Amino acid sequence: MSAVVSCWWFVLRAHQRPTRYRMRRRKEFENSIRRQRQHMGTWIKYAKFEETQKEFHRARSVFERAIDVDYKYQPVWLKYAEMEMRHEFVNRARNVWDRATKLLPRVDQFWYKYSYMEEMVGNAEGARAVFERWMKWRPGPHAWTSFARVRTCCLSATRTPLLMILWLCGPMVQ
Repeated sequence: MSAVVSCWWFVLRAHQRPTRYRMRRRKEFENSIRRQRQHMGTWIKYAKFEETQKEFHRARSVFERAIDVDYKYQPVWLKYAEMEMRHEFVNRARNVWDRATKLLPRVDQFWYKYSYMEEMVGNAEGARAVFERWMKWRPGPHAWTSFARVRTCCLSATRTPLLMILWLCGPMVQ
């Protein structure tokens, strides 16, 4: 009977160790955030910790709280969307990219990564739609050439010359 009890006690203790570790780390992160709310590196480390623990709902919560503090801090959006993509939560990643491009439409990296993700999941029409939304913001020449590449590689190449004319002529041709 004693061997059974000690074995059960060992299993119970081994199960409690990771839980205690997680609770201790969460408390450390929360205290650090309470002291330095604007320090975005702490927010990102905290979200990464939750991701490594496979606590995706907690990681999302941390990212959302970080966005509430400073939505203009681009690395938070990038890490958030990349986490969703890394774990194949494609629709959630789409939502993050969509929000990022609406709130910060002049950040070309968001648009590139959003369209690239759509290409990688095999959604050529989605990539085209992302590029068309982006083109309304009149981005630089690299964006237009990327759009032309997507049009020729993934979609019909029939409208690509018209696309280049639109880029060269500017807003006069609509």
